[in-house]
Amino acid sequence: MKKLLLKTLKLAAGLIIMGFSLAMSVHSNLGLSPWEVLNDGISRHMGVQIGTAGIMVGFLILAFEIAFKEKVGLATFLNILVVGSVCNLVLSSGILPDYFDCQGLEHLIPRLALCIGSMILVSFSMYLYMDVQWGAGPRDTLMVMLTRKTPLKVGAVRFSVEGIAFIAGFLMGGKIGLGSVVLVALGGPIMGVMFKLLRFDVTLLKNESIPETIKVWRAAMSRH
Repeated sequence: MKKLLLKTLKLAAGLIIMGFSLAMSVHSNLGLSPWEVLNDGISRHMGVQIGTAGIMVGFLILAFEIAFKEKVGLATFLNILVVGSVCNLVLSSGILPDYFDCQGLEHLIPRLALCIGSMILVSFSMYLYMDVQWGAGPRDTLMVMLTRKTPLKVGAVRFSVEGIAFIAGFLMGGKIGLGSVVLVALGGPIMGVMFKLLRFDVTLLKNESIPETIKVWRAAMSRH
């Protein structure tokens, strides 16, 4: 039971950190990350919050993965619901530095720090919740699926997928800028370095399905 509780805390920490890091990239006001550019484009067209648009995109990608018979776990659904909700909460809370009206060069370094810091936290959060092996979020599941099915390394797959999301979001009016270029160029390499430092290989993940996770929890609870 203790092991399961620790895994639950690790999953929760990963999802919360990911939502917080996405809000960081928004607050840097240097342009959004590729997936957030897509979410922003959708939010502008549909009149919803950017986190809500992310939830919608997540379910759409999930449907695609189910069609290809990818295993769906508990963390898959929690990723869709929690990350976007945390992002919305942080954006409305005012706890992050506000650079929305700061365009001068004197603010460039802290804004870049916020932008790059968001990438580092995203990579770390991915490790935290994916290492639990209760399933990955729809975007990360897509990345893992393509890494397994192609000769490309995980960093190259992320660069390619996020490039497509970036272009689609830009065509729909999503906000881009210097930070967007930085996030596209460095997102994959930073994640690759982070996973290497943590000795984390996504191709070795053996995610549990929701019924499997429920079975493990029932077994653990019956012993207490």
